[in-house]
Amino acid sequence: MAMLQWNLNGFHSHYEELQVLLSDLSPVVVCFQETKFKTTESVILKNYTLYRTDFPTDGCACGGVAIGVVDTLYSTPVHIATNLQAVAVRVHLDQHVTILNLYITN
Repeated sequence: MAMLQWNLNGFHSHYEELQVLLSDLSPVVVCFQETKFKTTESVILKNYTLYRTDFPTDGCACGGVAIGVVDTLYSTPVHIATNLQAVAVRVHLDQHVTILNLYITN
């Protein structure tokens, strides 16, 4: 069972590379930092349920985190009370596991 973590520095700018990794590794969970999604943007990651926290600044997209869980696994978002760029998901593998993806800028 593979998991993937990647500071993308832009989801869209690395989408083709991401598709190759997903195809080769077939990870059940993927964690991304610096997704750079706009809050109004709808993003689909084929075969994955995507949970995300965007970090908009003056209308431009920057920062942001996301967790993708393969569609065949049951998953639910976990609420986190923080001002940090963070997203958490509870996933049922052999047991329930909570995955936290946190991005702290310098």
